[in-house]
Amino acid sequence: MATRQLLAFYSICAALLTAGLAAGEACAQAAVSPFTGWIAETWFYFRNNSESSDGSQQAKATLRLFQPFALGSGWKLTMREDIPGIYTNQVGTDNPGQQWNANIGDVFAQAALSTPQMAPDFFADLGMRIYFPTGGLKPFGDGSFRVAPHLGFDWTIPGSEGQFAVAPLARYIRSVGYAPPHFTDINQVQFHPVIRAKMGENWLFSMFEEKEIIYDMITQGWFVPLDFMIHWQALPNLSIALGAARSLYASYPQYENTVYGRLKVTF
Repeated sequence: MATRQLLAFYSICAALLTAGLAAGEACAQAAVSPFTGWIAETWFYFRNNSESSDGSQQAKATLRLFQPFALGSGWKLTMREDIPGIYTNQVGTDNPGQQWNANIGDVFAQAALSTPQMAPDFFADLGMRIYFPTGGLKPFGDGSFRVAPHLGFDWTIPGSEGQFAVAPLARYIRSVGYAPPHFTDINQVQFHPVIRAKMGENWLFSMFEEKEIIYDMITQGWFVPLDFMIHWQALPNLSIALGAARSLYASYPQYENTVYGRLKVTF
């Protein structure tokens, strides 16, 4: 049953991408479209030793949506929604027998505000993310609502002719409101020291864009991975990316290693 649920989720993601690609081509031909610039992504992840030392593994598929809105004078608001599906044999309150089971994970919605250019090729970004306890308890969810404000900036290095950029971002995440017994209390800081380098017209290399450094304020532990991703612009409205991350230091363990891929359609 769990396998059929996961396959159904993958099929839905693939169908959405196919529909998105067709819609993106139609939008490219249209003079005006209310969906111009909107993005649909499907992410696939596989990781080992997920948050424990029980030798468990996890496969995850996430549908990620973006809706940018120009506000005038250089300001831009971007909405984002992540809908994950998880398939894992990790032990937890909702999987005590360490069987392979599938379930939806914790969904989140985010609003991010990008500023006008504050200096040559320098932009700031601030926003708020809200997690919903749709996944239940471990290993599928944390069992509580969380709020996560963030602050970052994006700076293209002067003299690099647009080839190199840094975009560090810091996010604080805190559990809020009522939570059931056995929930996971979250109080942590996440940091993405993003670096991007263009490699020709259609290729891009980035670090820490997807996986973050974590400082847990409850245990005072750190999780420091090495994360990198290669992006290929296959078509004007279709991008493919592959990435991997490995734990370097883990007094607050999350995973041993993970690989992932992304299909991105721009409308």
